[in-house]
Amino acid sequence: MPRTIFPTRHIHTLKTHNGPVNAVTFSSSGGTYVLTGSSDRAVHLSRAVPNNSNSPTAVETTTPIQKYEAHGYSVLDIAVAADNARFASVGGDRQVFLWDVEQGITTKRWSGHNSRVEAVQFAGDGDSVVVTGKPLPPALLFPS
Repeated sequence: MPRTIFPTRHIHTLKTHNGPVNAVTFSSSGGTYVLTGSSDRAVHLSRAVPNNSNSPTAVETTTPIQKYEAHGYSVLDIAVAADNARFASVGGDRQVFLWDVEQGITTKRWSGHNSRVEAVQFAGDGDSVVVTGKPLPPALLFPS
């Protein structure tokens, strides 16, 4: 596995949202891309490191590669599947969304929580299960 080298200086600022960012996660294997979830109810896909990262000053990105919008309230957590083709998002609207990264659409939507959902993770063979959690039990599992 190649050695990961972390930047030693500020190289990139993401200013793509219109509200506070509540969730950040990197793409699997390599972390080339980053997904951010915000109180503006959207998830944005951006490059983690800009193409011109050798610039002596930090680069600012104001437009994401893709916007994903379906939540009715703040996005509170995001999880990326190992194949990078899907991600799940949860939020204050008590909903769980499964997204197709390339098409920019939701492929599944689950409800069942009686309060805001604060955590999401993939599990199982081939990320076949989406596990969600909130401040009070129970955690819920959904087939992806």
